[in-house]
Amino acid sequence: MRHTQSILHHMGSLWLAAVLLVLLLVGMGCATVYESSHGTEAAQQVYYRAWWFHALWLLMAVNVLAAIVVRWPFSWRQAGFVMTHVGLLVVLAGFWITRAYGFEGQLGLLEGGAADRITLPGSEQLLLRQTLDGAEQTLSVTSLCPDRFSIANVEDHNKIRVGDLGAELVRYMPDCEWRQNVTDDNPAAQPAVEVSLAGGPIDDRIVVFANQTAPIADQQVMFRFLTNAAELTQLASPSGSAPASKGTIRVDHAGRTFEFTVEEGLARPMQIENTDLVARVKRYLPHAVVGQGGEMSSASDRPENPYAEVELTGPSGTKLHRAFARFPDFGGAEGDADKVRLIAETAAQSPGAPIEILAAPDQSLHVRFTVQNQSSPPKPVKIGEAVSTPWAGEQLKILRRLDHARRQWSLDPITPPRSQRQPGILVRLSTGAQVHEIGLQRYQSRSFNVDDKPYEIAYQDQTLALPFTVSLEQFRIGYYPGGQRPRTFESRVTLGDRATKSVQQTLISMNNPAEFAGYRLYQSSYRQEGQRWISILSIARDFGQTVVFAGYILVGAGMLVVLGIRMRAQRKAAELLREMGMSADGVQMSAPR
Repeated sequence: MRHTQSILHHMGSLWLAAVLLVLLLVGMGCATVYESSHGTEAAQQVYYRAWWFHALWLLMAVNVLAAIVVRWPFSWRQAGFVMTHVGLLVVLAGFWITRAYGFEGQLGLLEGGAADRITLPGSEQLLLRQTLDGAEQTLSVTSLCPDRFSIANVEDHNKIRVGDLGAELVRYMPDCEWRQNVTDDNPAAQPAVEVSLAGGPIDDRIVVFANQTAPIADQQVMFRFLTNAAELTQLASPSGSAPASKGTIRVDHAGRTFEFTVEEGLARPMQIENTDLVARVKRYLPHAVVGQGGEMSSASDRPENPYAEVELTGPSGTKLHRAFARFPDFGGAEGDADKVRLIAETAAQSPGAPIEILAAPDQSLHVRFTVQNQSSPPKPVKIGEAVSTPWAGEQLKILRRLDHARRQWSLDPITPPRSQRQPGILVRLSTGAQVHEIGLQRYQSRSFNVDDKPYEIAYQDQTLALPFTVSLEQFRIGYYPGGQRPRTFESRVTLGDRATKSVQQTLISMNNPAEFAGYRLYQSSYRQEGQRWISILSIARDFGQTVVFAGYILVGAGMLVVLGIRMRAQRKAAELLREMGMSADGVQMSAPR
């Protein structure tokens, strides 16, 4: 018994209360400093929701309770002390009720809009819905992964199912980003090269697919295939000069092939050897384009798209054949066995990007750079070889060549989390024996079909249905005189209780909240969507508020009682001293004569 009394006296001692108060004040001070640099959410996780912070409050409650118990049985002189300490316990209980059961959510409304559900920031869920009939199930991500700043592999395989599709949470990432991974296992041929650019502001690497352009650091790189060796030679000539000849006309007739130059065909009719055919080049265009009415014309003197019109005259008459150097399979009159082709070198193509990776027909790779519209000659490059670029200190390297490239995207964590983090989850979907994993970032959704049924899966804030509807009648922003800086903003709303059918119209502003059906509505913020404003309201319900207020009243009353008891005791002591002929400071007073 004495041992128990000793423990209670130590647990309810004043020195323990002082130590706990100092620790709580230090913790809250550190949390304030931490919040200024890391944000409110991080401070909540590291301090206010930490086990040790809760333990300090619990020890404080135990200290107050022990201070009451050790004074049992109570005398009337202890009434104020007991009331004050019971009030403190009531306040702590109210805080716990608010923490456990209270909530605050947000609601965004356009003028004329109405809603009866709020989102709960900080409480996240996985939503699985069949969009055809609206059937849905949710899974709380917050309860499965309470630590919001650590990567968690979920072992509690809590599965939700809608129809034939099941979903379960596999992994939580406090911060993540989508990254592209390219493999060389595509069943179809898909050439690509992986390139790195090092030495600049950022060392970066990318995969560029054939005939496509991609960004790397602060440049653009293109991977292009050359059709013939002559094109590579042409690119190596100064300014990609045009070929000396206009090209060759090739005529296929009766299983035999005949050739002559375009210049010869323009100068005179050409007798096809050992045949009764005569060929003549009617027109040659170095840069053919189709104009109005289908008329062909040349856009420039450079042989960008060589084109020729060739007449073949024989016993059956004269027929016109059209031939493009870039499209060898085009040409010949419909239904004619004769085929006419134009074999010509085209001018070097204009660079598609400042950095071009060129693949020659012999499988060799070359690189050329373009700075201020001046292109360097192509330079041979090998896999893994570093090539100096025109940009100071930067080197280009082709890391690998892929012939069957396949692009895949993965959701990868970022450690440590950024200040503006983007949480993500990995979800396992199952339909019978088939299992598939997908990644989702917060506020992201994906749609797909399973057995011809449409489904949607989303990672979002939890929502809560309200017992009433909020309708926004008008939203107004007040500005400071002579400027466009907002001074205040307010919403005129109509609140309708679905159960009682009661309706209340009220004005909610920054410093003027409204109360309805046990809920408190605040004007939180606003944002613009197109030409319209969206009013953001915060709607809260604090189940422990009444308990906390009752505790405050009890603490205040107890302090008044303590003050009254002490004042009464002092008066009695003063009266006793007077009766004994003593002054208040203990000096003997002389008797009256």
